[in-house]
Amino acid sequence: MMCQHAGTVYETSGRYTEEQAAMYPALTEKTFKNKEQITHLSEQEVSTPECAVEIMKPLKMITTILSTETTPSVSMILPLKAMIMKAIDQKDNDIHTAREIKQVNKENLQQIVRA
Repeated sequence: MMCQHAGTVYETSGRYTEEQAAMYPALTEKTFKNKEQITHLSEQEVSTPECAVEIMKPLKMITTILSTETTPSVSMILPLKAMIMKAIDQKDNDIHTAREIKQVNKENLQQIVRA
């Protein structure tokens, strides 16, 4: 379940960050009738999907690698586990949203390992 969720969050957030620059000029075009109804995003609202993409990128990559293997070996899994742990390790300069995403991923990973 975590693998599917990681991929979905990564892909959705990635699409949003790619299209965000194209959407803003279109919405603020002079011919747009209801400009006053456009809500401008705060810096945090813009950086949240970018943050999610950065955190979820290694998880998506690992999911893709493991899904192509029929019998992954321990020598393959251990480096990937280390990569996951590094990706979800909280850093002092992480924004609040990044800390939350990493904490949820860490808890999900711990549940999977215990099962």
